[in-house]
Amino acid sequence: MNNSNLIKSILFVAVFLFSNISCDKNRFEFPYVPISLNIDLVYLNSTIGLGHHAFLYDEVGVNGLLIFRNHSDEFFVYDRTCTYEPDHSCSVEDDTTSFLHLSCPCCESQYFLDETGDAFVTRGPSRYSLYKYNSFFNGGFMRVTN
Repeated sequence: MNNSNLIKSILFVAVFLFSNISCDKNRFEFPYVPISLNIDLVYLNSTIGLGHHAFLYDEVGVNGLLIFRNHSDEFFVYDRTCTYEPDHSCSVEDDTTSFLHLSCPCCESQYFLDETGDAFVTRGPSRYSLYKYNSFFNGGFMRVTN
């Protein structure tokens, strides 16, 4: 291989590598706040009815927790922070259109609490679902972690 072809090959590999390492502006990054919380199931069952949600624990996560209980009696835990600009700390609130809809007072993004456990965007500018925490049952408690 002559020097010209070798240089072209090296340049091709370098361009390929750097194009894959570059900043991906479409990648979603949510602020990391460590969570390790046990919530009493008796409290959850008395606070959140089937198909409803509650805003709880304002001091946990970025802006507090949103806990949704679907009609199958499953619980899903999200951070209340709007995902449009999560560093700006805007919390989603109840939307007047439906008790399963939420909206951000800062950017007007809207979210829908789905029975399958997603809180997806129905109107932007946000493109990402609400940040979902891990949750599992441990005895008489629901454990929430990230």
